[in-house]
Amino acid sequence: MLKAAVKQSIGWQRKSAREKDVIRFRLQHWLACALCLLPVPLTYWLNYFRTDKHQPGKHQFGTLYAWYFRPLRYRPIKMLEIGIGGYGEAIGGRSLLAWQAYFPFATIIACDIEPREFLASTRTRIYQLDQSSREALGRLRAQEAPFDVIVDDGSHQNADQLLTFQELFDSVRPGGLYIIEDLCTSYWDGYVMGRSWDGKHPSDPGFSTTCMGRLLEIAKLLNHAVIQDLSGIDPELLATAQKIRHITFEKNLIVVQKT
Repeated sequence: MLKAAVKQSIGWQRKSAREKDVIRFRLQHWLACALCLLPVPLTYWLNYFRTDKHQPGKHQFGTLYAWYFRPLRYRPIKMLEIGIGGYGEAIGGRSLLAWQAYFPFATIIACDIEPREFLASTRTRIYQLDQSSREALGRLRAQEAPFDVIVDDGSHQNADQLLTFQELFDSVRPGGLYIIEDLCTSYWDGYVMGRSWDGKHPSDPGFSTTCMGRLLEIAKLLNHAVIQDLSGIDPELLATAQKIRHITFEKNLIVVQKT
């Protein structure tokens, strides 16, 4: 009866599907804020809010995320996520809810090519951003850097992933994390799952120009201090490797920790 009364008071039946989704998001946001101090595992929140990051039979990023994020949980970190999600009429923002529930003192910056500013909250700022634009990434860096954590869950195009890494990696604080999701697209060349991709087959010499291929080339140089002759090594790759403590490769996921 109370539920029916509340719905009637806010004119629920007259609201569009999108307006209802926004109301549901707000209610979930309040739940996330109310419970954020409790020691609930990150995998639970990623699953509860139905993110695509940790679901049965799908991505299992949550376990590795939990390992890296546990020391940061109750610190006042700044986190950037590129890609808010939402397709068609869906508004996205599911991972934002999980971050809000897990990091009680974090400031969360989120960007998407679609307008999602209506998902902003007290601890979350939202920008509309095209990650294929060097200028847009530069403006974001000037406005919000530095970051403790960056998660690239954006377009998944290799060119965009590499440009974003090039423009934002230096904005990560020492010891911070730069994470790239959905590396499957490094292997997709042509039309796959309804979209055109810019990946390469691993046997193709051009694979080194994909996101996975580029990070593998950088990983070769992490032990640069013991390489006796650095001549002939790409100076840009070497300079990047010198800023990295380690790289973790997992299925469809890369975690880079800065020195």
